[in-house]
Amino acid sequence: MICLLNINTFCMKKYLASFLLILVGVWQTITAQNISKSKFKHQFDIGLNNGFFFGNSSGFNGLGSVAFPQVDFSNDIWRKNKEGEEYKILNILFDYKLIFNEKHYFKIAKNTFSSSPNIYFKDEGTIGFHADIYSLGYGYNILNKKINFTIFGQICNRKGVEAAYINVDGLQGYLPSTLDYNSIGIATGSDLSYFFTKNFAIGTDFYFYYFPIETNKIGVKGYPNIDPVIFKNYKPIDYFMFISLKLAYKFGFN
Repeated sequence: MICLLNINTFCMKKYLASFLLILVGVWQTITAQNISKSKFKHQFDIGLNNGFFFGNSSGFNGLGSVAFPQVDFSNDIWRKNKEGEEYKILNILFDYKLIFNEKHYFKIAKNTFSSSPNIYFKDEGTIGFHADIYSLGYGYNILNKKINFTIFGQICNRKGVEAAYINVDGLQGYLPSTLDYNSIGIATGSDLSYFFTKNFAIGTDFYFYYFPIETNKIGVKGYPNIDPVIFKNYKPIDYFMFISLKLAYKFGFN
């Protein structure tokens, strides 16, 4: 009896495994057919950012150039690295778009921007920053011929660092301070592309970014016991705009 039970159990497992394999095969076949009928396409974009800032941060407008994590406040040459040479970085964007029926765009993107130093004409407040912005968005394409115009909304995560000089009572001069970005924000904007071949396009985009809540606080690295009250009036950069010039490549498998 036990032997028969074991044989039946083995057979049931064998038939169940075979049935699951058949289901997986059927599912893959149906999925492949649906994808082919739905006309999914893929697009990669790469380009350069130009930043536009507002209020007291408008001095950062432009292409920027300096990798801010190389800051050295000891001699006020944060635009130079340890070897004393300027440390350049490209303000670059890269994104991937999954396109459904040439209308619906699902996008993953990264924007990198490093400001040029502002310390030479500003004694107090924000003097520079570096940010990597990771975005997940959805867009709807209004035009889908040679010219594509797509409107996007995005959820963003900002990583990087911001630096400032803080005026402190009782000190001669200003206190060099930093803020490590760790914030969630939103962005809205549009992409405009002209396809000069079936697959390649040149284009531009603009996005307005807003980061209303910064979870980290500004302080002085290496001195955690400094009274945070001296930083109470400092407001980090929370909104700005990027305009980019880019090259795009779109392709499909169907």
